[in-house]
Amino acid sequence: MALQNLFSPIKLGKVEIKNRCAMAPMGGWIIQC
Repeated sequence: MALQNLFSPIKLGKVEIKNRCAMAPMGGWIIQC
């Protein structure tokens, strides 16, 4: 998966990030996703 796919949810909203990585921290969610 390209980096854009990981950053796409960030622009849409933090809701997507919480759904994908609720346990991962702000600076570590990228590694988990």
